[in-house]
Amino acid sequence: LSAKEGDFTGNLEFRIVGQQGDKTLQLSLYQVSAQVTSPSIPLSFKYFQTLDGDMTLPQDFVPQTVELVVKTNDRKPQPLVESQLEWPAASRK
Repeated sequence: LSAKEGDFTGNLEFRIVGQQGDKTLQLSLYQVSAQVTSPSIPLSFKYFQTLDGDMTLPQDFVPQTVELVVKTNDRKPQPLVESQLEWPAASRK
């Protein structure tokens, strides 16, 4: 991610998209996790960074996808990485 040889610094936006009743909801990680207190998570690493924590989804919420957006702290306005992943089918109930 980093074009220079130093550490990468930036932010991760993590959103869960799913259905609750007949409505499509998009939940930021800070809305469902007590460990995260803002819409973006600071990143700082050379090769990789591990993030872990717990989340509690709203009652009757059926997650479908996870959206990840990584942005650099450099002066580049657009996201470096954008990805949409399917929620693991085994955890859907």
